[in-house]
Amino acid sequence: MATQTAHALYVGNGTSAPTAVGLGTTTQVLHGNASADPAFGALVTADLPSGVALTIASGTATLGTGAISANACASVVTVTATGVAATDRIAYTPNADISGVTGYGVASTDGLIVYPWPDAGHVNFKVCNSTGLSITPGAVTLNWGAVR
Repeated sequence: MATQTAHALYVGNGTSAPTAVGLGTTTQVLHGNASADPAFGALVTADLPSGVALTIASGTATLGTGAISANACASVVTVTATGVAATDRIAYTPNADISGVTGYGVASTDGLIVYPWPDAGHVNFKVCNSTGLSITPGAVTLNWGAVR
């Protein structure tokens, strides 16, 4: 067999030398059936088995640190998320332990709630204060992913 190339799949029919098919850095899927020759193409949602989530976009969002009045919400934090649709689901988690961060912690005066939602091309996070007192939150960064 000839020298093999990185990022390639070798395909053969058992009677001749395999041929290299370059894959590059894009995720590729082998498509084909008994009545057609297989071909490589980009991974699409239809290639996934039913019930498998596809991550559409991911990133970070830095929440605001300005005072939030009692029973009110801060301005929405919006992050560009190419490919995200309003029907996608947003999963998020802080990038560190926030149990001691003002507003998000375990004190009786910590009552901030984060509300996430997607829309076309964006993920959004709104922080609301459910207490009867103004809260000036500490710094929090969220890691998020939009899945379909």
